[in-house]
Amino acid sequence: MHSKRQSRWLQDVRRSGAVIPLLAILLPVLLLLAAFAINIAYLELNRTEMVVAADAASRAACREMALTNSVANAMVKGRDAGTRNPVGGKPLAFSDADFSFGQSSRGSLSSRYSFSPTASSFNSVEVTANKSNASSNGPIRLPIPYMFSTSNVNSAQTSGSSLIEVDIALVIDRSGSMAYADFETTNPPPKFPNQYPVSAPPG
Repeated sequence: MHSKRQSRWLQDVRRSGAVIPLLAILLPVLLLLAAFAINIAYLELNRTEMVVAADAASRAACREMALTNSVANAMVKGRDAGTRNPVGGKPLAFSDADFSFGQSSRGSLSSRYSFSPTASSFNSVEVTANKSNASSNGPIRLPIPYMFSTSNVNSAQTSGSSLIEVDIALVIDRSGSMAYADFETTNPPPKFPNQYPVSAPPG
């Protein structure tokens, strides 16, 4: 009887210890997957922040271009707006090469605007937020290095803003029906101060 109990105890000990080798194999895999997920999330966060910075810079530059008709002033305003939106916790620097001025047009009302750089007659600005080895900002540095072939990632995000002319027509209607609310059908109001007669509302 005693030997049977001892045998069962030895079997329980062997079974509980079988999990340790499994943990030893899976734990490094879980750590690698967690590091991979952290790097991907950080990379996408930086790219999203670059889009926001480029969008702010292009909008500010386009507005200043419309007000002053000056490319130099537009780039100054664009840089100021872009640096107010940090990327990775640091302000992003924009060079003159990051700004492109040109014309935006579309073939029909249902099509997208297409941008073409021009030397004059601007109505659109494209700004590129650049984080790479070739830029003064440097590449995106991953928080957990050596998960990919390199711990640095080059990225560039472009945003554009356009000035679109819209025709506005101001129509003045002096007819008597404009003196009534949409729910009034009787009791016409008194004459206007200039004694312009008001006719009864229709219906």
